[in-house]
Amino acid sequence: MNDKNNPSDINFEDLLRKIEQEQPSLAEPKKTEPPKEESPKEEPSQQEPMTSAEEFVPKHRGDFKINITDEELDEDFSPEEFQPEEEETPQIPNLVQPAIHEDNGEFATRNIDLEKEIERDRRQKKSHKTAMSLVYLACVLAVSGLLSVFIINTAQDVFGLAKPDQDYEINLGEDTTLSAIAPSLDKAGIIKSAAMFRLYAGMRYTKDKVPAGEYLLNSKMSYDEVILELITESTEAETVKVAFPEGLNIVEVANLLEENNVCSATDFLAAARDEYGFDFEAEIPQNELLFCRLEGYIFPNTHEFYVGENPKSVIKRFLRDFQKNVMTAQLTERMKEMGMSLHETITLASMIQEEASNLEDMYKVSSVFHNRLRDSHDFPKLQSDVTYFYAYNTIDQNIEIRNQKILDAYNTYECDGLPVGPITNPGLDAIKAALYPDETSYYYFVTDVNGKFYYASTLRGHENNIAAAAKVGDQVHGTDTQE
Repeated sequence: MNDKNNPSDINFEDLLRKIEQEQPSLAEPKKTEPPKEESPKEEPSQQEPMTSAEEFVPKHRGDFKINITDEELDEDFSPEEFQPEEEETPQIPNLVQPAIHEDNGEFATRNIDLEKEIERDRRQKKSHKTAMSLVYLACVLAVSGLLSVFIINTAQDVFGLAKPDQDYEINLGEDTTLSAIAPSLDKAGIIKSAAMFRLYAGMRYTKDKVPAGEYLLNSKMSYDEVILELITESTEAETVKVAFPEGLNIVEVANLLEENNVCSATDFLAAARDEYGFDFEAEIPQNELLFCRLEGYIFPNTHEFYVGENPKSVIKRFLRDFQKNVMTAQLTERMKEMGMSLHETITLASMIQEEASNLEDMYKVSSVFHNRLRDSHDFPKLQSDVTYFYAYNTIDQNIEIRNQKILDAYNTYECDGLPVGPITNPGLDAIKAALYPDETSYYYFVTDVNGKFYYASTLRGHENNIAAAAKVGDQVHGTDTQE
C-alpha cells in the first residue's frame, strides 16, 4: 500500500463502473441539482476522506483523473457513502414556476397560459371600463336630448313659434285671475303648459286680475301677448263695427278703417305689404310690379274692431276670413281642375266683381274672359275697362312717382292675358263665378248706365251693342270700349 502522501492516478470511469456492479441501485442515481462549484482551496497537507457520493461525483461525466491514496483504496468501501442526499423539492405554485419534473416545453406552455390569462383579465377590465363609459355617455346624451326638447318646446310656447294659427273666443262671465284661467287656455290649445304660463306670469307681471268680458285670442300669440290681452282688455273697451262690401279695393278699405277710428289708412296700407304666416300667402307671387301684395285677399265681411287697434291685428281678421271661406277643399280642387292658381283665380274674380253687379251676369262675364283666355291667339288682350280704371284711378293716384310699368302690368289693354294681380277684393260669389263660368260663345260685352248687359260673339255685333247702350246714356263700359 502506498503512503497517503503519495497519491496515484486512477480512472474515475473505472471506479464508477465498479461501484455500479457492487451496488446496482446506484446505477441511476435520482436526479438532483449538483452543488455549486466552490473556488479551489489550498491542498491540505493530509487528504480528508470523502464522506458522500455528492462530493465524489462531479457535475459532468468524462475522462479525467483524480488523486487518491493507497490507504484509502484499502479501506472498506461502502457504496452508501456515495449515495447522494435527497433534497426536498420546494413546492412552487405552477402559475409562478413549473415543478422540477416538467420539461422546458411544459414550462413555456404554462408561461404562455399565464400571459394569456393576464391579458384576458386586462382586456376584460378595459372592456368593462369602456362599457361603463359608453353607458355614462348615453345617459348624458339622453338627459341632454330631453332637456333640449323641453327647452325648445318651452321657447316655442312662450314666444308663440311653430304653433297653428287658430282663433279662440274666450267668454268670461266674471272676473278671474291669470293663474285660474291658465288650465282653460291650456285645454283650448292657446298655450301648451299651464304651469309654465303661471310661472312666467308670476315672474313678469304684478297684475293678475282678468276682467270679465269677451276676448279674441290666437294660438300663435306669445305669452306676453296673451297676458296683455287679458289684463288690459275689458267689456268697457270701445269697439266699432265696420261693414266691408264686395268689390272695395285696398285703398278704399284703408280709408273706411280710418273713418271709423280703427287705424290710420297709411299704417294699414304699409302693413298690407307684410307677411302674416298663412299658408295661402305662399301662392302670392313675389313681383315688384304688384301695387299692394294683399290686394284681393282682404275678404269682405262685417267686423268688430277696437278703436285704435293695431293695423296688423286688423289685417289678420281679414286674412282669417279668407282662409276660412276661400281655402276650402271644394274650391281648391276646382282650381286644380281648371288649371288655375289661387292668384289667377282671385285676379279673375276681382275683374268679374268689378264688371258685373248681379250673380247671373257674373257667370256670363266669366265666360267671356275664359273664352278670350282660351283663344289667346285671336284675343291676346282681355281689354277690360275696369283694369284700365284701376291702373289710372287707383294706382296712379296713390304712388308718389308714376311708374308706367306698373300701370301697364294692370291695364289689360296693354298687357296680355290676366293683369299682374287683383284689382279689388272679390266676394265668394265672384270667386265661384271665376271657377264655374257659363258655357257661351261670347267674346264681348258692354253695359249701359242702368247696368244692362249686352253680349256679342263678333266684333260687328259688339259695335252694334255699344251704339245701343250709348243711346241710354253717354257712359258705357265693358270689353273693348276704350280707344
